[in-house]
Amino acid sequence: MNPWDRLLDIYFRKVLEVFAFLPPPLSYGILPLTGHLFRKFDEYACGYEPGILPRAARSMEKVNILPTDSAQKTIIEYLRFESRFVLENIWIRRENKRHVLKSFYPEDIRSLKKYAASRNYIIVTAHFSGILSMVELLRISGYKSPLIAANTFRQSWKNAKPIQRSMLLLYQSWIDRQSLLFSDSGNIIKKSCLLTEKGQSLIIAADVPGYQDRGLIISLFGRKVWVPAGAAILAKECGIPILVALPWTSACHRPYRVFLRKIHPVQDIHQTTVMIFKYIEEIVKRNPANWNGWLYLDQMFSDNG
Repeated sequence: MNPWDRLLDIYFRKVLEVFAFLPPPLSYGILPLTGHLFRKFDEYACGYEPGILPRAARSMEKVNILPTDSAQKTIIEYLRFESRFVLENIWIRRENKRHVLKSFYPEDIRSLKKYAASRNYIIVTAHFSGILSMVELLRISGYKSPLIAANTFRQSWKNAKPIQRSMLLLYQSWIDRQSLLFSDSGNIIKKSCLLTEKGQSLIIAADVPGYQDRGLIISLFGRKVWVPAGAAILAKECGIPILVALPWTSACHRPYRVFLRKIHPVQDIHQTTVMIFKYIEEIVKRNPANWNGWLYLDQMFSDNG
């Protein structure tokens, strides 16, 4: 681990562990001041490869939706949200229900619970900082919904980046109480439909890099991109509607709003996928710093840049 990652690991696993004892919004008070530190702009890798931040900045500039005069300013705010993600992972790991509840607006919690109580869904979300907090919010509200996720356990602790260590610590404690379906486990459609037949909802993030042999081309931010169609395929195969549920906030120290839209099941997978990403694009535009997808948007461009 390089010196910058060692400092970030200390910040994530020592400093934030202490601040996590404070309730929101007090615990969030550290984020505007320190949440962006301990990353070297040209070398930071997150869970990807070095140089991911300059590439993310270039992607922001290409799609031309920056709310400031500089992509780098938005990147700095994004890093604060990344630290918030780690802080909230600590709350989830500690089963601190009150902190999780306080990180959302009460009216949005009521709306999400109202949808969840009415029937089961393929709950489609995206990689905003509050993604796992929303999964935990559903769980502690009594709506246990399996999360379809990448298999974090394939990453060794020794080689893991600081953000990956946060995920490993969370999953090691979380897996005993939160159902997880790992996307590389095989027969994922069959397993998912068996669960929905029992009345359970499933949670899946739609915004991951797509590939030509298993994705669709759609328009996102005015560019043609490859995206996976897994969420739309699940809704069609399992025969249940989609609930798009996207956590977002206007600043790194404020509670999350939850954007909610229902999509009735349709046979056209491409049409459903277009609708999902239309909503994701709408929320990203409200505050681009919320979105983790900048780190891999360049991989999604159909023309590779």
